[in-house]
Amino acid sequence: MPESAVTLTGELQCYQMQADNDNSVSSLFCPTCGNPIYKKSSGYPGLLFFHAATLDKPEAFKPEKVFWTASGHAWDLLDPTLQIESQQ
Repeated sequence: MPESAVTLTGELQCYQMQADNDNSVSSLFCPTCGNPIYKKSSGYPGLLFFHAATLDKPEAFKPEKVFWTASGHAWDLLDPTLQIESQQ
């Protein structure tokens, strides 16, 4: 979702990592329980990638795109109706 549309309260911890394509990826999580909240990638500036489990009503949202397909697992079957974002 666009970062400009998000208002967050509370403190988060950040873990920085380097993606296979050299993009910088930030994984933000709760410092108390360790639950992942969202990710940011330098390859997708201005977007936040929320973990569905953090949402009060995840069923209210319908995926529109698939990101990071190159690192997916064979058992993780994709919805063929979703747009696949090119790898950045």
